[in-house]
Amino acid sequence: MISVVMYLDLPQLSRSGKKEQQIPYEPGMRAIDILHREFPTGDHDLIMVAINGEHSPPETPLRDGDKVELLHPMVGGARQCA
Repeated sequence: MISVVMYLDLPQLSRSGKKEQQIPYEPGMRAIDILHREFPTGDHDLIMVAINGEHSPPETPLRDGDKVELLHPMVGGARQCA
């Protein structure tokens, strides 16, 4: 099984609507397959993937038992002092 966790507003934007779910592992499965399953293709660039706690490219192959976390990339700017 692959554990999938979505953070912030991603569950509401996903097809499943679930914050956490278990997906049966299939040989050759990649993180991008989960993105395709849950989100329209145009949204994939806006979602960061972490596999077992490490930032990973969406094309990374998965192994049975992996944990895939989906989140928005952190953005921010430098605070300017006057």
